[in-house]
Amino acid sequence: MKLSLPIKLPKLFGAKVCSYRVGIALHAKFVRLVKGNLIDGLLHYHSHDEVEIDGEDQWVAVLKELIKKHQLDEAHCCLVIPGNRYQMLQIDKPGIPEEEIVGALAWSIKDLVAGIPPEDIVADFMQVPTKPQGQGDKINVVVTSNKTIQPLIEVFHDRNIVLDAVLPEELSLRNVLDTSASASLLITSQKGEEVILQIIKQDELYIARKLRGFNRIHLCSIEDLEQGVIENLYLEIQRSMDFFDSQLKQAPVKNVLVALPCIHQQSIIEQFSQLFKVGVDVLSVNHPSVVMDDPLSEQFFPALGGALECLLQVGLVNEQ
Repeated sequence: MKLSLPIKLPKLFGAKVCSYRVGIALHAKFVRLVKGNLIDGLLHYHSHDEVEIDGEDQWVAVLKELIKKHQLDEAHCCLVIPGNRYQMLQIDKPGIPEEEIVGALAWSIKDLVAGIPPEDIVADFMQVPTKPQGQGDKINVVVTSNKTIQPLIEVFHDRNIVLDAVLPEELSLRNVLDTSASASLLITSQKGEEVILQIIKQDELYIARKLRGFNRIHLCSIEDLEQGVIENLYLEIQRSMDFFDSQLKQAPVKNVLVALPCIHQQSIIEQFSQLFKVGVDVLSVNHPSVVMDDPLSEQFFPALGGALECLLQVGLVNEQ
């Protein structure tokens, strides 16, 4: 299932015919854009852009700037929000018809959500692909604040731009991979943000964790990495791999893919290669729907995943 957070503002415009698909990813210190052209059902990479910011209060102004600069009025867009602006929960699946679940989520999860009052909750859910033996049906719920995303959505709404989805960063990254054959474990982060660990198999998100305490990894020296950072990161990865194998009864992860804002990333990959019995490499674009003639830094992959979400999910945004 392709999940996107419900867009509460009504669309007062009809569908537009346009070949551009654009992903815009919000981060703590940057806003990044990737623009692609839809040709014969494939996303052909067109261009990218990056704006450095001092804080999240600049998001709205930068969005307006990018929309004007890249002439996005006729494009399909997806907005990707960072990990610190949403929470992901796993709960028992409510015993109500599936089409009623989204409407009931705010009050069923209100005691589990930190810092967001029930009336401000915006939530969506996706099925859990598998669960530990003996447990009932579960769903993964993504929760954010309407006060956070509504001003962002209004930027697109005011310009009559088609906003196909508001997507959590974790779900955007799975769009850049071809995970049809085996499971991949991703270790990713943006500058100044927590490390995100994911295990993805056949386009399904099996495990998603935010690893606290690694948000300064971009500042680490080789000595820092060798004196505990890599070992601690390895232990967190191994813990998730063990859970995936033993509790979820899945075939072992086949590769570990790394995208960290660290000048010593290659050293991390080399040391991981000695610790793990699986392949370890830098995260790269590997999806049959993407055509790229020029390389793109992995720090733009959340935005690229957003552009791909437009390709995969046009017209499937939930509205309330």
